[in-house]
Amino acid sequence: MAPACGLFLFLGPDRFRKHQRLAQFRQSLKVQPLDAHELNARQLTPAALGTLIREYPAASPARLVVVEEAHRLTPGCLKVLEHHRAALKSVACVVLLSDATLEPSHPLLALKPYATVESFEEPGRSKPSSAFAILEAVGRRDAVAALRAMQDQLAEGKEVVELLGLVGGQLQRWLTVSRLVDAGVSPARIAADTGFSPWQVDRIRTELAGRRTEDLTRLAKRCWETDVEVKTGRTIPRMALERLIVELCLSSLAPPARREPLPGRAAGRSAA
Repeated sequence: MAPACGLFLFLGPDRFRKHQRLAQFRQSLKVQPLDAHELNARQLTPAALGTLIREYPAASPARLVVVEEAHRLTPGCLKVLEHHRAALKSVACVVLLSDATLEPSHPLLALKPYATVESFEEPGRSKPSSAFAILEAVGRRDAVAALRAMQDQLAEGKEVVELLGLVGGQLQRWLTVSRLVDAGVSPARIAADTGFSPWQVDRIRTELAGRRTEDLTRLAKRCWETDVEVKTGRTIPRMALERLIVELCLSSLAPPARREPLPGRAAGRSAA
């Protein structure tokens, strides 16, 4: 369903479906970068919020204002949203995200009469995932499981930059093996040249199915850019990491091609 301008509440912990829905909003509203704003409720002031939702968009039909951790909005910010709810319908689409379990009396829920509420609940979950569960899920292109594992790690106290380092390391391993496979190097020689165990090489080759070297190079650059943006405060860390993980899972979704060594090359390299 195409969104209209106005106020939206995205409630529940399913981050993957929230990102999918936000992507629909950006596409449907034809939002240009100048008019897309991602904010965290912890740092948001009533004055800043009021300015964003009152001003006409610069280059798009409407502004898209996404507020993370909306359950932490101050009473002043909630009052601004309530006061300007009519104006919102002509200039802005404001999406309030909250993963928390909210009591019926929570102040954020007082906006429900003026908002479109969408639920993003998850099915029953087992025990928290390990950090390496992120890499395993990304390897099999399971964005939902990867984001759940990421949430578990953040809840246990891991920092976003730590998880970015973990993802970046995996990308470098993929790139290394991908380039060697493209060059026609045999699995045995790859293991010898890289120091990876044969089972690691086999697993990486399986994960590389359908993933092109040029795309991995682009994603490695994107990972580095995300790391810089997070460390310099130019983005909301959690959302930036989530976008990267989703992109890793969904990139190069071409039919998997067999990536076998070129005839004659493997033997020549092995004998060296």
